[in-house]
Amino acid sequence: MAIPKQARVIHTEKWNDVTCHIRCEMLSPPELGFVGGQYVIVDSGIQLPNGKRGKRAYSIASRDSDQRHFELVVRRIPGGVGSGFIHGMPPGQIFEFSGPWGKFLPPSETPSGEILVIATDTGLTAALGLIRGKEFTPFLPATTLIWFLESDSYFIPLDLVREWLPGELGEWHPVQAPPVGDDSRTVLCRNRIEEIIQGKEFTRIYLSGDGWVLSELKELFLDRGYPEEQILVETFFNHLELKAPSVQERRS
Repeated sequence: MAIPKQARVIHTEKWNDVTCHIRCEMLSPPELGFVGGQYVIVDSGIQLPNGKRGKRAYSIASRDSDQRHFELVVRRIPGGVGSGFIHGMPPGQIFEFSGPWGKFLPPSETPSGEILVIATDTGLTAALGLIRGKEFTPFLPATTLIWFLESDSYFIPLDLVREWLPGELGEWHPVQAPPVGDDSRTVLCRNRIEEIIQGKEFTRIYLSGDGWVLSELKELFLDRGYPEEQILVETFFNHLELKAPSVQERRS
């Protein structure tokens, strides 16, 4: 069983009606020990109807060069236990969490070949954490980042994303997409990706965000002959094993 860790909120900021950015400082232990691309599981302290505590996972969006602090960017989901808790936290509040978790990590081998990072919606936080990490720096010039979003103000403001992206990043493509659940969404995403990556081959592919879209994109790359171990997937909602019509939000 994971030993709970503690952090204190030192700054909060609302970027729009639904997006909250919080900066936290570690209390116990004094350093988090995360690698860019990983996530933490925040304990809201709220008891759910099934008797379990409401815990939700959120990717760390900040650079891993600072282990004493970390930042989360959270989109509020109507009725969401986790997002409602985080949006309501004032500066000074102490909370418990576990982590870091996840295998959305930079390649361990010597840099060679192209890397593709695709994020939809709030999955951008995992992508940002990954490419802003220290260990990913050598891979940046050969990396293409694609972000599918509903609008410029859907989540993290587009101008701010541009500021956060490392200058060494090879290519960056923000692409407007239909809303989550729209029948045309997967087809549009797939077609745009094929246009952007035409003629390229990749040694590593990262997919984060809408699980329904990611499942189709993973099949696209498998059909092209990419080994499954070269494709890393981090679903934020509509998990691959959940095919029900309603949107499932792990990070709510």
